[in-house]
Amino acid sequence: MKKQKLWRPLTVGLTAMMLAAPVYAEEIQTPAMGADTSVTQTAPSSHQEENKLAPYIGKTITKQIIEGNVAVPEAEIAAALKTKPGMQFTEAGLSEDLSAIYDLGWFYDLRPEFKTVPEGVQVIYHVMENPVYQ
Repeated sequence: MKKQKLWRPLTVGLTAMMLAAPVYAEEIQTPAMGADTSVTQTAPSSHQEENKLAPYIGKTITKQIIEGNVAVPEAEIAAALKTKPGMQFTEAGLSEDLSAIYDLGWFYDLRPEFKTVPEGVQVIYHVMENPVYQ
């Protein structure tokens, strides 16, 4: 149980980094070894990192869906969520919800997905349960 508590902040941080990953990248020209040609490398653009959640921020959460759970009841996971349908979607709320799901101790991976609907945004949490050894 102690190890699990140490890994939660790391996994939440990694999930947040994945959400902030750039969709596009800038090209940087660097000279190749001993040649006049150049090699193109990519570097992340901080402007695009900020825009990953931007289309959903401030919209009304219309539905929260949990997928991938087998042993843990969906109602138990939904009860742990801090945000509820009818509330505004915020980055802080998403972070709290991700932490709350990890704090249940049943999951080793969690990936949120967002779907824009006319009324607002649907949040889909794809969870992967910890393996159970008998």
